[in-house]
Amino acid sequence: MKKFIYIILAMVLMITSCQDNKEEYLFGENINSRFEKLKSEYVETLTSAENGWIGYYNPNDKVGGFIVLMKFDKDGYVTMASDYNEGQNDNKTTYRIDKRLKVELIFESHAVLHQIYETNKNGVDGEYTFNIKSATKDEVVLESATDFGYNGSGVTELKLKKATAEHWNFDGVYETTPKLANGYKTSKYFRSIYVEGTEVKGSFSYVDGYSNTEINRYSIIKKFNSEGTVDTENIPMAVTNDGFKFLKPYVINGKEVTDFKYDEENNRFVSKDGGQTTIIEHTNEPPVLYFPSVSMGEDGKLASQLYSHSYYWPTVKLQSSVLFKRFVYTPSKTKRFDIYLNSDYDGQLPQKEEVVIRVINRYGRYIIPCTVERIKNERIIFKIKGDLKDYGKGGFYKRLGIKYVKKLTDLLTSSKGFYVEETEQKTLFGKYKGYIYISVDNPQVRFSTLRY
Repeated sequence: MKKFIYIILAMVLMITSCQDNKEEYLFGENINSRFEKLKSEYVETLTSAENGWIGYYNPNDKVGGFIVLMKFDKDGYVTMASDYNEGQNDNKTTYRIDKRLKVELIFESHAVLHQIYETNKNGVDGEYTFNIKSATKDEVVLESATDFGYNGSGVTELKLKKATAEHWNFDGVYETTPKLANGYKTSKYFRSIYVEGTEVKGSFSYVDGYSNTEINRYSIIKKFNSEGTVDTENIPMAVTNDGFKFLKPYVINGKEVTDFKYDEENNRFVSKDGGQTTIIEHTNEPPVLYFPSVSMGEDGKLASQLYSHSYYWPTVKLQSSVLFKRFVYTPSKTKRFDIYLNSDYDGQLPQKEEVVIRVINRYGRYIIPCTVERIKNERIIFKIKGDLKDYGKGGFYKRLGIKYVKKLTDLLTSSKGFYVEETEQKTLFGKYKGYIYISVDNPQVRFSTLRY
C-alpha cells in the first residue's frame, strides 16, 4: 500500500513539474512576450502603407458594400474615410490591438464602422472589433469577432489592400452612383444582363439606400434555370470611381464576373472578366420579370388608402413617370388619382368591388369599378365592369370630356396590363409599402400607389 502511495506522489510531482515548464518548453517564451512581438509586427504592417488601406465593407452577405479607407499611425490613431452617407461619419479614431480568443483589432471611438453597427440596433450585423486573420505588406484580412456565420452565412471578412492617393477622393464614386438607378437617362425602365455573342441573359435591378434602420446597396439578378423556373440572386455591390464591383463573384455563362465599368456613350455597364464581355443595359423588354409577387389586393392588402389623403398623395405622385403625369395630372383635368383594392368603397358604389379606380378634379370624382386578373410571375390586368356611362356623377363625366375619360380608361384597362414592382415610399409621416404599376404596352407609363 505504501509503495502505491509513493507511486501516486511521484506521478503528481512529475505532472506538476511538467506544468511548470510547459510554457517554456512549448514556446520558448511566455505568451505575453509572444503577443507583444506579434502586436509590434502588426502595427508595423498597418502603418507601413503610405496612403493607408482600402477595403469594401458589407456587414453581411445580403446588404450593401461601402468603401472604407484607413490610414494608421504608431500613436494609436487611424484616419477613416468612406462613401457611406457621403462621408458624414468620417473621423479620426483610436485603435488598439488586443488578445482574447484571437488577436483583435479594435476601433475604439465613433467612426463610420460604429455608425453602420448602430443601424437598426445592430440589425445589419455590423461590427467594429475584428480578428486579424492575416497581415502581409500587401494585404490585411480582418474577420468579424462577433459574427459566427449564423443561418449558414459566412463570417464577415474585410480585406484591405494598399490604397493610392486617388482613392481618398470620392468624387467619381458620387458621380457613378446615380448612373446605377433603374431608368437613368432613358425612358426604358428595365435592364438586362447578358453575355455578348451568346443567348445567356437575365434581368438586372439595382437597390440603393441607407438610413437609421436599413442599409441597401445590392443588385437583384433573375434568370431562368433548366427547369424553366426563375432563380434569384441578391448580390452586394460597392460603387467605384468608374463603375461598380460585386462583392461576391456572379457566375454567368460559366464564368465569374466581378468588376463593371460605365460606358458613357452607350449608357451601360461592361465587364471583361473571365475573358468574355458581360453587359448590363436598359431595355423595354425584360428578359425575366423581376416583379413576380403580383399579390397586391389579395389577402386584404389595401392600396391607396393613404394616397387619397392630401398629405400623402403629392409625395407619391412624384414616383409616377413624366408621361403619366402629363396625361393624368393636367391642371384642367385630373387633380388626384388613386386605386382601392379589396375595399368597400363608401361613396357611390355600395357593393364590394375587387378594384375601384378613382379620378378626381375640382368638379367631383369619376369611378371605374374593375375586376382583376393576376398572371403569376408576370403581371396584373384591370378589366372594367359595366358601361363607362354608368359611372359619371354630378356632371363630372361631361365636364371631363368623353374622349379624355375613354383615353384614361383605355390606358388603365389595357388588355396587356401592368407589371407591378413592390416598393417603399417616403412621406411626411414615414415610410409605407407601395407599388409601381408599369404599363406592358408602354413602360414609359408608370404610376404609383401606397398601401398599408
